[in-house]
Amino acid sequence: MKDVLYREIADGINQTVGRKAVSVEQLKKIVDEGKYIRQSQGSMALYQFAQEIPYRFLTEREAEKLKNSPNFSDLSTKTIELLLLERVITPFEARMMRRYI
Repeated sequence: MKDVLYREIADGINQTVGRKAVSVEQLKKIVDEGKYIRQSQGSMALYQFAQEIPYRFLTEREAEKLKNSPNFSDLSTKTIELLLLERVITPFEARMMRRYI
């Protein structure tokens, strides 16, 4: 299940921006970094880390294109589900994030 989510998220991002911007391996590394940040620095540091992630792989224009894409809601939902499965976020945080998108 997790591997499928990783692949769907990477493919969705790449298709939306029109290039291979991110790989499954890069997403897995980000999730591992998120786990470490959560454990060592807390949820506020994780939130700050999460805000910076798109700009590691995307230009500002690509990030805006992704945010304005009809696929954004689906990709966001899959990402939240993945973070929940990987235990980066709690069920409560996942519910809060779902309300935001």
